[in-house]
Amino acid sequence: MVKINNLEIENVKRVRAVKLQPSENGLTIIGGDNGQGKTSVLDAIAWALGGDKFKPSTPEREGSVVPPFLHVELLNGAELPLEGLSVERGELTYNGFKWDNMSGSEQLKVATAIVRKLNPECGFVLMDKLEQMDAKTLAEFGAWLEQEGLQVIATRVSTGGECSIIIEDGYIKPEEPKKWKAGTF
Repeated sequence: MVKINNLEIENVKRVRAVKLQPSENGLTIIGGDNGQGKTSVLDAIAWALGGDKFKPSTPEREGSVVPPFLHVELLNGAELPLEGLSVERGELTYNGFKWDNMSGSEQLKVATAIVRKLNPECGFVLMDKLEQMDAKTLAEFGAWLEQEGLQVIATRVSTGGECSIIIEDGYIKPEEPKKWKAGTF
């Protein structure tokens, strides 16, 4: 279960500077009079965790010359499902790269590992866009899946030999009969 361990907010909406660690008993109540910034704390958490789609329409504190700062620490001390996977300053990283800077194949591997960790009973994952992996990465990914006992059913824009089946016009393309060549069997 993901929980917030630490939270730092500066210059977001009505908040000047707030640092808090949620209560261990599970209930953290943010009090104060009207207009003091209580809801701004919740808005900042939603923004930090949900990205720009949750960004307040006017995120900066009125009159501030310092830009907003958000830092939410999650997963501290949690056992992460993949070597090289960590949370740094509240952001998921893999081998030192933030999500946006990971290759597509690294994102697929991280996402698969997280799904497996969240639901260990799930033996398969459905994936799209496996063309993001070159042949070497695809082989490494396949070896990792085998080691994890995990099955992936995936799509890939390709008609190459790495594909288990080829779909053509909505049907499985029949295998072409092997042509006989003199001197070979």
